[in-house]
Amino acid sequence: AVVSTQSGHYGRDVFGVTNTNLSVPTSKVDCSNLFGEYYLFLSCMNLCIDAVCPLQNSSLSYDSCPRQYPDRVYTLADNSYLTFVTKSDGDGQYHQDYYQCNNGRCIEYKQVCDLFDDCGDMSDELNCTNHMICEDTLNSTKHQFISLSQRCDGIYDCFDLSDECNKFCQKEILGHMWLKIFCWIMGLSATLF
Repeated sequence: AVVSTQSGHYGRDVFGVTNTNLSVPTSKVDCSNLFGEYYLFLSCMNLCIDAVCPLQNSSLSYDSCPRQYPDRVYTLADNSYLTFVTKSDGDGQYHQDYYQCNNGRCIEYKQVCDLFDDCGDMSDELNCTNHMICEDTLNSTKHQFISLSQRCDGIYDCFDLSDECNKFCQKEILGHMWLKIFCWIMGLSATLF
């Protein structure tokens, strides 16, 4: 069942920002196929199965996001610290739906957990449970993300085949033992000759 509710901005009360009306489920749901802002809302409201809120530090101080948002307006959050808001072009409302990356850059909530490294340091995808990283890109600066629905679907989405040949799929590139032995013999003979 889905119930309509009013939610603030992930537990913060920001003066001048109108609460968002959301339709959310009454019990926990599978969020593995959700991305961006809806994934954030549900996971941070503890409504996702096996997902934690990717917003580790959701409070933005007045000097966050340097050299971004020159039209910012300063306001009070949680009656305890100074923050900023910006005015929306569409509806003229003030909002603060920004995620601060580990490198100091800020992006909108809809860009968090969306299978793309919008921050440039991967911090917007780091704590997300709705995707996997292709193994061959783990040690590079350019990561390849795929949704969990693409894992074990019979289509190779990762260049190294790690989306199909892994512990979840229980598949191996060389499935038969005689093929493995043949490859070992070929590899050894190539190094000897």
